[in-house]
Amino acid sequence: MGKQQFKILVFLFVLALALMAGDSLGIQDEVGITKSYQKAFEISYKMTSSGKYSEAIKPLMALHEQDPSDYTVALRLGYLNNLKGDLKASIRFYKRAVQLRPKAVEPLMGLVLPLMAKMDYRAAIAAGISALKLDPGNYTCLSKVAYSYYLLAEYENAAKFYKKILEFYPTDITMRNGLGWSYLESGEKAKAKKEFTKILLLSPYNQSALFGFHKAK
Repeated sequence: MGKQQFKILVFLFVLALALMAGDSLGIQDEVGITKSYQKAFEISYKMTSSGKYSEAIKPLMALHEQDPSDYTVALRLGYLNNLKGDLKASIRFYKRAVQLRPKAVEPLMGLVLPLMAKMDYRAAIAAGISALKLDPGNYTCLSKVAYSYYLLAEYENAAKFYKKILEFYPTDITMRNGLGWSYLESGEKAKAKKEFTKILLLSPYNQSALFGFHKAK
């Protein structure tokens, strides 16, 4: 056996021992991810795909109790509780995730959803605008803020945010409908008719645009 082959065999033997030790002790990397952590997420994903949200939450709650400063777990619990319909818990976990990662956009985007479901549109707008300060062109936050203003009957503010979206996505029919209806509800019929006309050129049978177009006459 050559010297080089011997070195390779020694290396493989040491590697095998390391893997065996890691398997028995729980492989842990520099950020503290263990096999039990990975297993908790694996179970959670499996339960989520089956629509068993309470069961999906359980293993992650165990992780959260062990380490309340884990951002990923808090974020995921916000998401799962929103799916489950526990809006109070969802808001709590999303806010925790925001505290843990104040420069992250995703927990603010997530937070908007249970706030809107709870019909707390003011808080949803605040969360959305906070996200937009970090990511000014964020489609989800722009659209949710626009719609929240619309639901509050603050049509001028709604129109302002719908226009921002359309600067980025000029052919977005859903957002142009929102702008058209914001104009219409604020009494600006000429502007509304113009927006509905643009939609009907692309989508002749769009029911919302057709209805808005006739109301704007």
